[in-house]
Amino acid sequence: MFWSDQYDCKLQLVGHPRPGDLVSVTEGDLTRRRCVVVYSRAGRMTAALLVNSPHRLRAYREAVTAATPVVALARHRTPLCPTRSDDPLPLPLRIEE
Repeated sequence: MFWSDQYDCKLQLVGHPRPGDLVSVTEGDLTRRRCVVVYSRAGRMTAALLVNSPHRLRAYREAVTAATPVVALARHRTPLCPTRSDDPLPLPLRIEE
């Protein structure tokens, strides 16, 4: 895990993003500087970058550690809330403008 405080912005990174990973904003809003960005490869979560969202760290650390499957959704900002431990997480695989 990596973390840094940059002025009024707390950054926390779990996992290992790599070139070629798909990148999605899954929670929050970039313009408000509070969001979660998920990296995925081959349908599995590889990393998560939390921006001013320390309350979500545990959930995303567990999801990245488990290489949780992601499912493409049409909507942006879907929260991380699986109903069962074996359910894939409902995360979008593209950034919508």
